[in-house]
Amino acid sequence: MKSIGNFPATETALKSNDTVESLQNRSALQDFRGSVLKCCTSGFGFVLLRGFPVDPSDEDTTKNRFERFAKSIGVTLSQDSQGEHLGELSARNRGPDWYNELPLHTDGANLLLLLSVRSALSGGLTKLACAAAILETMQIEHPTTWQMLFEPWAFHRGKRPGPAYFERPIFKEHFNSTPDCFFLPGTIRKTPDVAGIPLSPERLEVLAHFQEIAEREDHQFRLKLSPGDVLVVNNNKVLHARTQYADAPNGPQRLLLRMWVNVHEEEFR
Repeated sequence: MKSIGNFPATETALKSNDTVESLQNRSALQDFRGSVLKCCTSGFGFVLLRGFPVDPSDEDTTKNRFERFAKSIGVTLSQDSQGEHLGELSARNRGPDWYNELPLHTDGANLLLLLSVRSALSGGLTKLACAAAILETMQIEHPTTWQMLFEPWAFHRGKRPGPAYFERPIFKEHFNSTPDCFFLPGTIRKTPDVAGIPLSPERLEVLAHFQEIAEREDHQFRLKLSPGDVLVVNNNKVLHARTQYADAPNGPQRLLLRMWVNVHEEEFR
């Protein structure tokens, strides 16, 4: 696991009322940003940052700081059909099914940013898996079918305006690194019902093989996020998931904040 330390040079800026533009002009924050991007593009594909200034008594203040930090990294993206850029990940917002384990997947942005605000009573480990390593095992164990991962697959778009689905490969070649990955197994499986695009038995089998390999312990790194931890993940190279968890009865609920961020192509190679 790669950690580049705490937020000492940025904490004062994040606690201030500076605009995003002012934050972007602070040299200390820009140096910090450069280190984060370097870890995500030339390191393990993710970085753990500790000591984000979480305000336990004021969620709105914490949300504002996290949004400003994300916008100082790059361009934030909408996460739902309502256009919300900040995701609140808790059973309070997502319902009781949110306690169940989440499968390994990627998101649509260059970077995933997760801030831990409150921990669970038990469980809730974050799982990370290298897409290139999964692909390499797939090529060895399934030499006649792995190529399907480089063909276009259909992904439904839910309630978002516009076309009902889009197509893209799960893997696509990258000119100076390992192939980029875009993997949403739940969306792929639901697309035939939502958008009427058939999914062949052969592709379902490839999907199952890929997921089985990804879930092997020797392909995963697991960690528990504590309050104030920020996990930054390169969505193009690393899959992420979460184990099942439980909250304390009548107690505070686990809460993570999520931002999706794109950066300039020249910086993200």
